[in-house]
Amino acid sequence: MKIKVLCEGQTEEGLRALLAKAVDIRKCGIHIKSYDGVTRLLRKLDSRVKEELASGAEAVFCLVDYHHFPLPENARALPRDQRALVIKNYVTEQLDESRRSALRCYVILHEIEAWILADEEAIAQRLKSKNLPPWPEPEKVNDMKPPARVLEELFRTRSPLRKQYIKAKDGVDFLGKIDHKKVYDKCPTFKMLVDDLRRHCQ
Repeated sequence: MKIKVLCEGQTEEGLRALLAKAVDIRKCGIHIKSYDGVTRLLRKLDSRVKEELASGAEAVFCLVDYHHFPLPENARALPRDQRALVIKNYVTEQLDESRRSALRCYVILHEIEAWILADEEAIAQRLKSKNLPPWPEPEKVNDMKPPARVLEELFRTRSPLRKQYIKAKDGVDFLGKIDHKKVYDKCPTFKMLVDDLRRHCQ
């Protein structure tokens, strides 16, 4: 069995470490490929899916961030859940019709840092800071202050050396250390992804 997971951004290693806690990556043949931003991911999506299916992949999973996605103007005023559906449909439509059924698209609300906010204890330990507020529903963090910005502010105000949050470094490190069960319980997109991966691995 082979499953390809395509994602945007610079968190490939962290995503692999997080998923490995919830799913047997080797047994399921899960391979993760990251792209430098959603534009590059979408540009190569159809050809990549075609290649993966030709090489024996059973399915291709695609992760995109809700925040900063280039939404059509007529969709920007829609409620968040409807906008996420627009994004999912848009991503799927980048594929030739013959390959669309093989793609599973997951829209992370708002971005992968939401999964990090699910484990405030890991954040507190990293920042050596106490009494951090809990985020019971990290995927519902305010549009005007998305998860990455929350982490940036925490690093700036709570870390001993007032360090800067760097996604490629700190994001990857957090994803490898956070409790996947907390992410599963608090983040519906992660739960859906893990449940689907487990079904494919049976």
